[in-house]
Amino acid sequence: MCVGDFPTLQEIKYFIEKELLKPNEIEDIQCGFSAIVVYLKKRPSIERSLELRDKVYKAFGKKITVIFV
Repeated sequence: MCVGDFPTLQEIKYFIEKELLKPNEIEDIQCGFSAIVVYLKKRPSIERSLELRDKVYKAFGKKITVIFV
């Protein structure tokens, strides 16, 4: 369920953990005031990081900032 036009943190985390990446690829997911940071066990290339970010944008719109490191 979205709050207004924004997805909830639980929705974003679910999408990342269940649909975007495999559970064994994720080390941690942290939320800050202005971004969600997804720490991967293996550092992604810049191209892979941008590809993952674009998939989140496609799912939720560009209303959130997600960084894959």
